[in-house]
Amino acid sequence: MEGLMRNRYWILRHGKSIPNETGLIVSSMENGKLEKYKLASEGIKQAQLAGELFLKELKENDIPLENVRICYSPFSRTTHTAEVVASVLNLSLDGPQCKIVEDLRERYFGHSFELRSHEKYSEIWDLDEKDPFMKPEEDGESVADVVSRLTSALVQIESEFQGCTILIVSHGDPLQILQTILNAVREQVGPDGGDLASRVEKIKVPSVLSQHRKHALETGQLRAVVKDKDVNSSQAGSVNQVDKSVNIELEETGIDKEEIQVGLEDMVKNGDTEGVNGDITKIVADEGDKDKSGDSEGIRGVTNKVVTTDEADQCKSPLATNNVEIPVVDDQCKSPMAECNVPEQVNGSDCKTK
Repeated sequence: MEGLMRNRYWILRHGKSIPNETGLIVSSMENGKLEKYKLASEGIKQAQLAGELFLKELKENDIPLENVRICYSPFSRTTHTAEVVASVLNLSLDGPQCKIVEDLRERYFGHSFELRSHEKYSEIWDLDEKDPFMKPEEDGESVADVVSRLTSALVQIESEFQGCTILIVSHGDPLQILQTILNAVREQVGPDGGDLASRVEKIKVPSVLSQHRKHALETGQLRAVVKDKDVNSSQAGSVNQVDKSVNIELEETGIDKEEIQVGLEDMVKNGDTEGVNGDITKIVADEGDKDKSGDSEGIRGVTNKVVTTDEADQCKSPLATNNVEIPVVDDQCKSPMAECNVPEQVNGSDCKTK
């Protein structure tokens, strides 16, 4: 995606909602906006922790709050999540830094699935694997349908903001589909692939879209979507995402950290670029684990943190002045645990709203 995106992106699946808790599918806009389907108490805690984690990441990367934009689905569970996160960041959900984007809404599965048991999801996802262009039923949305409106959402956000750090708050299916298309676009070779919409159209094929479940997120899970602009082409097969969860601390699992480290190394060597997306969704390592290259942030434990930015992130706003230190993985780094050179690059990245 060299030179394609003008902003950094993080994604957050809403916290555990009342429909999640009761086992209901709530996917229509009409039902989705109802207050009775907002976050459950556990989901509020997840959103709070996600906000704290996001704030920590902003501070570690010297990104000022003035540069943050929160774009969220209009459903009550995502609005509630965005409100909690905004509160942690001391932002007003009604202010200029927060925006409802209707195309980020939940995937509509169709009237016969609405308010039915969560067990029906497996039927939909089985169909997705066979034919992602087929609707679950006549009035529902196929994976390809969701791709079209998510592309519109990205184009809208990219046209409105420049040099910002965007947090997208949305739902399970839309976010896993969004990651699928961004990863596929990232793998396209050559700078002359056209704009974002045309590049997405090229990868809008069954072999790509049918794999969206590989990018599933837990409720309350935060993930950085990393662009490759400042990463060497030889690193395209290395870990290209940061999985963060607000659910499980390593200390609470009783699992040996050494075993997890070895497992992650093996996954990366075998080409598994998604990292750990299962039970261990947040790994806390000692502050003393520093990268031997001199990077003051270090590579802590097995959090495979690779943050990049694009040249469009220039200082455009009088609101703030910011120098962001961007760690970029060296060619010799083959795993999150390898001794690798992490040079720091400086880019002005103040956020501009058109």
